Amino acid sequence: MPWFRAIAQRIPDHWGEPKSVPGANVFFNLSEREMRSILPSLRMVRIHIIDPRTYCDTFESALEPIWRLERRL
Repeated sequence: MPWFRAIAQRIPDHWGEPKSVPGANVFFNLSEREMRSILPSLRMVRIHIIDPRTYCDTFESALEPIWRLERRL
């Protein structure tokens, strides 16, 4: 997809997703011509909104035994 390549190539050393903060910064700093050229393919993108709390709960549950151990020391 043109929007993905246009953004990802400007943040080659970023390991996160192109739609993250660095990717958004790149997008909003594109020239008007570049933005117009990638908008048609960007309109076809599905947006998935997830609730990170379930991942945070799992992460905290996994670390709880380690935290208890540290508190004892």
